[in-house]
Amino acid sequence: MGRAVAVGTALGLSWSSLAWSAQGSAPFSGPTSQKQGGVTFRISMNVSATTISDISLGALTRKGPAICKTTSSTSLNFTKGSVAIAGGTAKGRLRDRFGNAVTITARVRPKSVKGSFVLKTTGGEQGSSVCSSGTVTFDASAPTAPTPNAQYSGSSGPGFPLSFEVSSTGADVANLTVAFEATCGAGAGDVAPTFTFPTLPLTNGQFSGTVHTTNDTLSIAGTFYGTTVSGQVVDVDHVPSLQSCTQSSSFLATEK
Repeated sequence: MGRAVAVGTALGLSWSSLAWSAQGSAPFSGPTSQKQGGVTFRISMNVSATTISDISLGALTRKGPAICKTTSSTSLNFTKGSVAIAGGTAKGRLRDRFGNAVTITARVRPKSVKGSFVLKTTGGEQGSSVCSSGTVTFDASAPTAPTPNAQYSGSSGPGFPLSFEVSSTGADVANLTVAFEATCGAGAGDVAPTFTFPTLPLTNGQFSGTVHTTNDTLSIAGTFYGTTVSGQVVDVDHVPSLQSCTQSSSFLATEK
């Protein structure tokens, strides 16, 4: 099944009071109304004064022909195109080259984007059938300043654990440990190795860093949204004499 998305949104608000306005845009993220196995799906996007772009979401598309009923959850990343913001409301659609599309209706505010979407994906290799998510609501928020001394724990991928804490000044992420295994690499083991990061600075509710080992380069980037932190872990497996591979996964951590 091809993967992609369609989106539309609008806004006409002043963003000058936000700390990230100088950067041009900020990553918004939040939960949707869909769940699977106790896990709530999320949506994320970059929001500027005039556009929404780089939309990513997870969704179930089980409405439609029989093939839709057997389809697992789908992760979609839309890095091309953008949605114009005008008047504080939004309604529009984006497509990818596979024919997948998402239609979004939302109200956009300086610190939140709330609304709903309907995702339609092509079914089967030839795209002969269409699966739909039905109407899914979402509530995405702007980055927030973390609470000093707060501790977080969560996981990425199939359940690889990670944990960290915010410094007493709220300016750094400390004691960050991430377990991760690039299963695309030759000889991947049953137990994911643990990577320890140095103290990482926090800027506008965001942090990022990279550590190197003999066989891996692991990078992480995260953004604080209230009591949750979401982001991406990327592992480049480079065992000598073997072909390297890259594997990535989103992560979600919550305040203890």
